[in-house]
Amino acid sequence: MTKQTAREQERGVEELYSLIKTIIKLFAVAFGTIFTYLQLKDTPLNRIGEVFDGQSLIVIALCLYFMGWVIGAGADTDILRTALGRDPQFARLGAIERLAIGTFGVALLLVFALHSIPIVFQLVLMTFVATNVWTWRVIFNRIKPMIDSTAIEWEQRRDNYSYLRLAIMTDYINGSWQRTRFFALFVFAALQVLVACLDRLGHLGQIIGGLTFFGVSGAILANYATGILFLLWVATSEFWMKLYRIKFYSDMKLIAYMENHVDIQRKSKAPLPPLNLRSTFDFTKSDNRNYA
Repeated sequence: MTKQTAREQERGVEELYSLIKTIIKLFAVAFGTIFTYLQLKDTPLNRIGEVFDGQSLIVIALCLYFMGWVIGAGADTDILRTALGRDPQFARLGAIERLAIGTFGVALLLVFALHSIPIVFQLVLMTFVATNVWTWRVIFNRIKPMIDSTAIEWEQRRDNYSYLRLAIMTDYINGSWQRTRFFALFVFAALQVLVACLDRLGHLGQIIGGLTFFGVSGAILANYATGILFLLWVATSEFWMKLYRIKFYSDMKLIAYMENHVDIQRKSKAPLPPLNLRSTFDFTKSDNRNYA
């Protein structure tokens, strides 16, 4: 690789990073403004305590989810930037990447737009999870050449610390924990479809009406069931992601500390840590058990 090509690939990483940040900001402003307007335009604010119900919990959960998504998308972009140093595609987004971003945006919009329609909302939520999985794979396929090119660069430089950052980043982005999380969120969304159907048919109150949860009658909770479940879905999704981001940042802090104090060398004939490039449905546990 010539020095000019290397500089162009480095510039490509910066341009791609800037482009992704811009897209996230546009999503944040557009969705935040539209959703806030739709929620408040017909809301009797002087009677908000009287109209609070399960649907209100869904609205609160949506707001929390959106804030979590904006913060998380920015954090994940920064995570990619900590490890990737080359972009052979020079910051270009292909048709499939543009389609994935657009499809994800539409799916997210539908989740917000149809939240007040029981059963339909829960079905849309399941579709959104599936769309999220597809978008995740498209993004990963887009950065694969960046991973390969960066790995070659670090190997040639014998920059073991940078290579280690890259290996851990691939475990974070493509670890088996990601597949477990998506599967759990999809099943949880399917459970919400079942509960919404029972609620719509009037059976939910009959099923849990005689029960008591932490001193609260099941008959009362039945009115809030769909909202509570979606709030738990959001909490599960965001806390799961947060846990693994903490793991990643902890690993990066340790590497930075070691880099400032210790010079590490590869053992003779020892292979470098493997990069996690598994396919979508490869549920094999990650070699780095911290991301299994």
